[in-house]
Amino acid sequence: MRIVLNEKTEETVKKIHLLTTRLCSRNCPNCCNLLYTDDIVPFVSDEELKQCKELFLTGGEPFQFTNPNEIAKWFKNKYQNIEKVVVYSNVTEFKNYLSLGGQIDNIDGISISIKNKQDVEDFKYVIKHSEVDKMKYNRVYVFNKLLPENYETLSFKRFDRKWQTLDEYLPAPDSIFRRMI
Repeated sequence: MRIVLNEKTEETVKKIHLLTTRLCSRNCPNCCNLLYTDDIVPFVSDEELKQCKELFLTGGEPFQFTNPNEIAKWFKNKYQNIEKVVVYSNVTEFKNYLSLGGQIDNIDGISISIKNKQDVEDFKYVIKHSEVDKMKYNRVYVFNKLLPENYETLSFKRFDRKWQTLDEYLPAPDSIFRRMI
């Protein structure tokens, strides 16, 4: 199965999910990136970026194979209309980026996934990081009930997820998906 991408409309172009890298060190079951081939994901255009309000950097694994903070800085400087930049990542890779001194001052939010026990441990580090706490648009996606239901964090909105089969997967309906690679 291959994904059919959302049409570009006046509304969907305001939110762009931007593929920054295909590289990822994980081999997640039913990875949606297997559905996105270069022949169906167009390059992002200058025209689209001039209409964008929210930019979501995704991959592969952006914090392991790119520098999302520098990418966010570049897009915000070139396109003043971009109001926020959010990065999608796995917890462990984000934690490793932070622990190596990686900067996040140009990023407005992080959407991270907890997919294994190591991610649970690394999430404890992430939520205590003072710069992460300042971000306004943080989300955590919890797979396989790896965090207890009552696990509270003030800086992350929680979403419990289950692995979707490739047949069930649909792109976010309110945005378009593009690539920069």
